[in-house]
Amino acid sequence: MKIKLKETNKKITLEVILQNERLKRGWNYQHVSDQLNLSDITAKDIKKWEYGFEYPDLNKIYKISELYEIPSEILVQAKSNSYEENLHSVHKTFIKIICYIFNLSIKTGVIFSYIFLYILLPLAGVGALWIFAKKITI
Repeated sequence: MKIKLKETNKKITLEVILQNERLKRGWNYQHVSDQLNLSDITAKDIKKWEYGFEYPDLNKIYKISELYEIPSEILVQAKSNSYEENLHSVHKTFIKIICYIFNLSIKTGVIFSYIFLYILLPLAGVGALWIFAKKITI
């Protein structure tokens, strides 16, 4: 069975693939963990993977690809997409918090967040390293 992903603006994530494949087969979390036949995988692990709280390592991805008959390359790419999606989500949340705290418009919040994340934080990091290095040499 070959799965071909459609080229869309939205990249498919590992969570979506895992949940779709499990539901398509009518399996529950326990059945999937039993089928994977690895002692360190429980039904809770499967659920965490589907909700994006945790991600399986490469050995487990290989076993999942065998179970669902999906090329492991697709699952690895989907895992990468999941990381990217979560990072984007964290950035959006940060912008919303900044806008709320400082009563800013979204555009101003975006500008402020980029200044903070890409200019002020790195400078603070360099400053902290300089202070740390100075204390060591004293």
